[in-house]
Order: sequence, then C-alpha cells, then structure tokens
Amino acid sequence: MSVGAYASAVVTVQHGGHPLLGVLAGIAIAVAVALATAPILRLRGWYLALATLALGHLVLHLEVTLTSVTKGNDGISGIPPLGAFGVTLDDETAFFVAGWSLVGLCMLLARNLAASRFGRAARAVQADEDAARAQGVPALRYKTAMWVLAAAMAALSGSLYAHYSQFVSPADFGVDHSITLFVAVLLGGSRSVFGTLVALAFLLSLPELGGALSTPLLTALALMAVYALSPAGLAGLAERAAAAVRRVSRRPGHA
Repeated sequence: MSVGAYASAVVTVQHGGHPLLGVLAGIAIAVAVALATAPILRLRGWYLALATLALGHLVLHLEVTLTSVTKGNDGISGIPPLGAFGVTLDDETAFFVAGWSLVGLCMLLARNLAASRFGRAARAVQADEDAARAQGVPALRYKTAMWVLAAAMAALSGSLYAHYSQFVSPADFGVDHSITLFVAVLLGGSRSVFGTLVALAFLLSLPELGGALSTPLLTALALMAVYALSPAGLAGLAERAAAAVRRVSRRPGHA
C-alpha cells in the first residue's frame, strides 16, 4: 500500500505526471518488489510472518530515510485528486462510489479466481503444502502468483488513498495498519472474501462504536467471541447458521 501511495505522490507532485500514471507506476513497482522478495515464500508459518513483518519495517525505514524522494517524516502534500477523461474524484461522494466499485471488481475477481483451477490448486497449497506438492502442484509458483496479485491490489488501494487524502507520510502505513488487516482475515475467515470485508468494516468502525472502551480491547473481545463459536471466523458462523436453517426447513411441517 505504501509503495502505491508514494509512487502516486512522487509521480504527480515531484514530476508533474498524470494521476493515472502514478497509479500504474505504483502497481508496477509493487509487482517488481513482490517478484524480488518472492524467495521468502519458501518459509512457512511464523517464519514467513516474521519475514513479511521485517519487509514492512524495511519499506518503512526507506520511507523515513530517503528524504530526497519521500520527504521523510514530513511526508508529501499537495497530491492532486484522481481523475481521467474529464471526470475528477474531488469529493467524498465520488471517492465513495469509485472506491466501492473497485472493491466490488476486486471481490468479483477473487471469487472467480477461487472457483477456477488456479484457485483450487492455491487452496490445496494453503490447506497442506506438502500434500499439494505430492500431488504435483508447484506450490512456490502458486504462492508467488498470489503474492504478486496481492501486491498489485494493495498498491492500487494505496494510490487511491494518496489521491483521497492528498497527503502521505510513513505514519500512514505503520504496523497497526498491518495488524488490522491481519485480524480482519482471522475474524472474517481466511477462506471467505466477503467475510473478511465484513470483518474489516467492523474493525474500522470500532473507534466510533466503542465509546470509552479501547479499540484493541474490543478487537480482542470480538476475536475471542467469534473463535469460541467458530474457528473458521464469521464465514464459518454463517455456514453453520445456513446449515441449521436448512435442517429446520427439511423437518416435517416446515415444507
């Protein structure tokens, strides 16, 4: 996300480029970074998690120290709004529509991908990498493809954020942001695209809903409550509720 945001900021503010050029540059650089760091995908479990966390810290360090490009902790301001073909997203309503439209397209892409042959192989790697390899699935290739796709989507969202806020700084992409996204996957269910989106909307609403309670406390309570009922997250709860409704509807007298 930070790569996409800073690419848009540098291209438009420091070089006077078109906002769409900044978005494309962010996606291209993020994909290049993903390909360059793909060897860490040979790691598994907590080792992989720590490696990705270290990668995030490295990017954050570069954002702070490369002051000639990123302006360090001062950040880059004056980023123009996103626009093309005579349409400019210069208000919250326009960004709301554009942002959710892109979310819908990404969700549609993810669902179609999950239902494809590629998606089935990727799920096999996720469930048991050793068993998938034994069946002839090139696990590293599939993991790399997902790594690159995720990087491209993240860069797109980062570019949108930059053009919406019109200011980016290293503080916008700290560890807290990564933890929120990670918890959303756990809470929503790692195998459900829609469940993760619902969980993320809930987590981002907590500061407004929580009142005097701290957001980390509410997040921890939500995780414990959901996992006590379903280790598969909200998606698992939804599946169990749907199965219960089907069982009740099949009973005599409920036809």
